[in-house]
Amino acid sequence: MKSRPVRFLLAFFATAPVFVCCSGQSSKDHNLSVSPVEITLPGKACGATFAITSDEEWSLSCSDGSWIASITPTFGNAGETEVTVSVYANSEAESRTTEIIVTTPSLSASVSVTQNGVSDYPARWLQTSAEVDRIWLSDTMCYATHDKGCGKAYITLDGPSCDPRLASSDSYISVHNLLAGNSIEFVLPVSYMEAGTGVDLMVTMDSYNSENDVFKYYISEILDGGQWMANESDLKSASEDPSLKYSFYIKKESDYQHSTFVQGFTLSSPAEGEIRARIRPVGDILANGGKYVEGKTVGSIGFVEEDKNPLSWVPCIMTAYENIPVKDSSKVAVLGNSFTYYGGTAFMLRELARSQGHDIHIRVHVKGSQYFSDHLELEKSLAVIEEGGYDYAFLQDQSTQHSNYYDKGTASVKTNTVALISMLKAKSPSVKCFLENTWAYPKTSWMNYGSMDAFTNALYGGTKKLCDDAEVDATLSPIGLAFYKAYKSGIKDLYYSDSKHPNRNGSYLKSCVNYLMLYGEAFDSNASDCGIDGTMAAKLRDIAEQVVFNK
Repeated sequence: MKSRPVRFLLAFFATAPVFVCCSGQSSKDHNLSVSPVEITLPGKACGATFAITSDEEWSLSCSDGSWIASITPTFGNAGETEVTVSVYANSEAESRTTEIIVTTPSLSASVSVTQNGVSDYPARWLQTSAEVDRIWLSDTMCYATHDKGCGKAYITLDGPSCDPRLASSDSYISVHNLLAGNSIEFVLPVSYMEAGTGVDLMVTMDSYNSENDVFKYYISEILDGGQWMANESDLKSASEDPSLKYSFYIKKESDYQHSTFVQGFTLSSPAEGEIRARIRPVGDILANGGKYVEGKTVGSIGFVEEDKNPLSWVPCIMTAYENIPVKDSSKVAVLGNSFTYYGGTAFMLRELARSQGHDIHIRVHVKGSQYFSDHLELEKSLAVIEEGGYDYAFLQDQSTQHSNYYDKGTASVKTNTVALISMLKAKSPSVKCFLENTWAYPKTSWMNYGSMDAFTNALYGGTKKLCDDAEVDATLSPIGLAFYKAYKSGIKDLYYSDSKHPNRNGSYLKSCVNYLMLYGEAFDSNASDCGIDGTMAAKLRDIAEQVVFNK
C-alpha cells in the first residue's frame, strides 16, 4: 500500500476538527484504538512508532505538521498497523507538541507527539584562557569551551570552605581546601530528559600540592529526583579501609600521572532545566598517607590541560544519551602513554560505545613517554590492573617499540608485552587484550624510514609478529592501517602540531578502530562525533570500518 505525503494530508485535513486524545473508542458496531497515546522525542531529528487497531479503514491528519518530516503510512485498512512518525531537529529551547488524528468513518482517536527543545550537550572543557581564568576567580564559574555546551554548561563549587584558585605555574582551574561537605559541581543545561537517559561525566584531575596534602578519595554523584546518587555498582573499596567506597583517587606522582576518570549514570527520574553532577571527598585519608586533622586546610586539586600543548589532555566532558537504551555492559582497561591521552581517546571510546547502546566501564592510566616496562611498576597502572574483572584491555606501547621489534627483533619488547598481559590475566582471567598497532607519523622524515609506507610496514609488521606469537595472547587493533588509509585517501589532518601525536581527528580515528574491534558491528546513525566536525567524523568512521572489516 502506498503512503500519501504528509503535506497533501495536511492540506486535505485543513478544516478537520481537532479531537481529544484518547487511547481508543468504540461504538455499537465498531472499534478503534491507538498505542501509545503519548510520544516524547529528543530535540534531534529522529522518529518513533505507534500502533493503530481498527475494524474499519482509517486515515491520518495532524494538527501542526510543520516540524513533522514524515508519517508512514497515512491511511490503511482494518486490522493492526504500525505507523512511523519522523521529526526534524528542534533548533529552539522550547518543546513543541502536535496531535496526530486517526479517523475512521465511525470513530476518531489521537496520539500526542512532543519533541523536546534543544539541550546544550555535549559540553567539553578542552583548554583554558585568560578569560576562562578570570571568570573562574571572580564568579566561581568555569564555562565549557567547546561543543553545544560551550559558554552554557559550567563547573562551580558548593560548600563553605573551598575556594577557586589557579595552579600557580600553569593557570589550570583548581580548587583549594576541598573538605568534606564541599563539592565540585558540573551543570549541564537541558530542556527535558526522560528517566532512563544515560549521562556521562569524564574528568582528568590531579593534585597541585607536592606534599600531597589533599584528600585522596572522591565519589562522583548525580542529582536524580532531588537526591544525590552514586553509581553504587561502580564504586571501589579503599585499600587502607575496605569500608570506604570511592569512585576515583587523586595522588600527586611524577609528571604526567594524572587521574583519568570516566563515570556513567542512568537517570531514574526525569530531569528538566539542568542536570547536575558532583565530585566530593570521602573519608579522612590524605594522598600522602596521613589522616586529615579537623580544622586544618588542605592543598589544591584541579583539572589538567597541558599548558604547553593545548588540546592534548582533556580536562572534562559531560554529555547525555537520549533514547539510547543499554544493550550490554562490559569492563575495559586502558593503559598507554601520550598517544592515548592526546585528544582523550579513552573518553572518545566511551562516547562512541554508549552512543551505540554499549555501556563500557573504563579504567584508565596513561602517562607520557611510557613503555610497557614502565606500566609494570607505575602505581596507578598497577591499581588499574589489580582491580580486575576486565572483559577487554587496550594496550599501547611506546610509539617505535613495534617497528624496533620488526627491524631488530628487540627481545625486551616481547618480554614486557607478555609480562603486562600476564599481569592483567592474573586478575582478569578471561580478559581479551588488544595490542594497538601504532600509526606512522611524518616527524623526522617518517622517523628516518623515509616514507609513510616503510614506517607503516615496520610498525604493523612488529605488532603482527607479536600477536601471531602464541606466548603473547593478544589481538591486533589495526589503528596504524586506518591512519595509512586515511592519509593516502587525502585526509592528512590527523596529527598534532608536532607531526607525531594525534590531533582530535586522529584520536577519533583510533577510537573508532578500537570500538569496531570490540563489537564487530558497523556504526549506526547515533554514533557520536565526539566533538569533531560531523563530516570528518563520518569519513573517519567509514575508513575505520573499511580497515577493520577488510572491505
